[in-house]
Amino acid sequence: MFQNGAIQNYNLTASGGTATANYLISGSVLDQKGTIINTGFRRYNLRVNSQATRGRFTVGEAIALSQGNQREFPQGVQGNQALPLIDVVSLLPTIPVRDPANPGGYGFGSATLPNYGTNPVAALEQNYNQRRANAVIGTAYAEARLFGGLRYRLNLGINYADSTNRVWTSSTQLRYLTPVLTGASLNQSAPSAQQLLYENLLQYDGTFGGGAHRLSAVAGQTSQRNEYQQLLAFRQGFTNESLQQINAGSTAGARDSGFVTPFRTNSLLSRATYTLRDRYLATASVRRDCSSRFSTGNRCGTFGAGSLGWVVSEEGFFRNIPVLGTASFFKLRASTGVLGDQNIGDLAYVVPIAQNQNYVVNSPTGTTVIGGGATQIVVANPNLRWQRNRSTDYGLDLGVLNNTLTITADYYVNDADQVLVRLPVPNSLGSVADPVFNAGRVRNAGFELGATHRLERGDLRLNNTLALTTSRNRVVSLGAGGTPIRAGIEGVARTVVGEPIGSFYVRRTAGVFQTEQDVQDWKNANGQVIQPNARPGDLRFVDLNNDGQINDDDRTTVGSPIPTFTSGLFMDARYRAFDVGFNLR
Repeated sequence: MFQNGAIQNYNLTASGGTATANYLISGSVLDQKGTIINTGFRRYNLRVNSQATRGRFTVGEAIALSQGNQREFPQGVQGNQALPLIDVVSLLPTIPVRDPANPGGYGFGSATLPNYGTNPVAALEQNYNQRRANAVIGTAYAEARLFGGLRYRLNLGINYADSTNRVWTSSTQLRYLTPVLTGASLNQSAPSAQQLLYENLLQYDGTFGGGAHRLSAVAGQTSQRNEYQQLLAFRQGFTNESLQQINAGSTAGARDSGFVTPFRTNSLLSRATYTLRDRYLATASVRRDCSSRFSTGNRCGTFGAGSLGWVVSEEGFFRNIPVLGTASFFKLRASTGVLGDQNIGDLAYVVPIAQNQNYVVNSPTGTTVIGGGATQIVVANPNLRWQRNRSTDYGLDLGVLNNTLTITADYYVNDADQVLVRLPVPNSLGSVADPVFNAGRVRNAGFELGATHRLERGDLRLNNTLALTTSRNRVVSLGAGGTPIRAGIEGVARTVVGEPIGSFYVRRTAGVFQTEQDVQDWKNANGQVIQPNARPGDLRFVDLNNDGQINDDDRTTVGSPIPTFTSGLFMDARYRAFDVGFNLR
């Protein structure tokens, strides 16, 4: 059953270039046999990179191709599937691996040597779990320098992957005390995913007024196309087990399914950065994003951002400021902006209908009839629109001791508005998934402080960083109804207005009962024994509403999973060929 897991790895690389062009081509083969018979992995890789420039034009690409073939041992406990690593130790050692007297020729016990274990060698020789995967990752670009600092750039990208997964289960008898499958079976799936990217960008970089003014700008269009699809098929009853293909199985009991989830985005974007004398800085950006995850009338949203910066240490009066004037660098900055969020999954605004949903009715003759039907499985919301995340930040950057010590400090406020969230629906609607709504607003606010010290003395290099962060998370709104959202086992996590997201919502405890007398003495203000059925060793719960019972009405918020303070210390030391580092969080 076991074998040596030999590994072979081969690589070949060729590269070259001139003053205007260069290339690199590399390929590799990895062949790794498993330590269990009939298992292993083989992978082929090919990578091509090149770039060429002619006059004002530059083109290039980076492409990686791969194919992997993997054969694993079958897993499972049903029918003729097996767990070889468990069966090899559970099978009686007196049972031979092969027995010509048995159907299939394998040993698996007898009336005198009964055993529930599966012959692991038989399972590995007759069954398999095989996967073949292909992948393509590539980018290509073309750039043209037009005039006066203006450039055009075209970016293309692809990320494609597909696989074929085959799980074959033979009808050969592999064990004694379990029934034999009625024919072999093949379960096959073929998932694939692709991402395509297309970008057109105009970029400008220029200086004016003898270098006092500097302007950098970009404007363009981007498109992204994602698609995931999967086909699944199952058949059994193969009369000829050498034909291990789906169409060679019986149509009786056959199953098949498949789905496609498309996703598209299109964006227009622009950004400009202006600098005056390296001391006054301003940045502004606007983008319009459109997503297929929303219905036609709500697909697009416009988002903008802006920031200002002032390098005070470049001013002539800075050195005259007491204490602060001794700093090497000092900068004040402020920024605000809005980004869109579409993290709701695909086709959330479409009403999906599940078919083959059976229902039971009684006929006039009194017999039960099972009929086929269809049902709505999700309450869709065609009014969904972009979530808007606004971030505002005020900060400073300080450098002292010739910038060997740098300090950054920020105060931030992040507001998530029109939050995309699933809200509970009444049970009267049936067993449908909770629909998504733009029904909330959440605020995160706090301070961030970072300090880095760098020291170089000869061959010694020291780098130490301290990071401190405070954060206060608060739910501002949950829509018109403001209904709390419960999650987790028995609704232990609750999201409600005025508290952090997912706050722990549990019954408060007050220790442990030590004796029977403790149980009888645990009473509310009205003299009622709160937990008459408790025993020593049970938790003592607090009757918050004073009704003499412990139930959901006694739950309260006791904490939050979101930390209000985090810190980190990172240290790195290097001396010649030696280095040591650690981080503490």
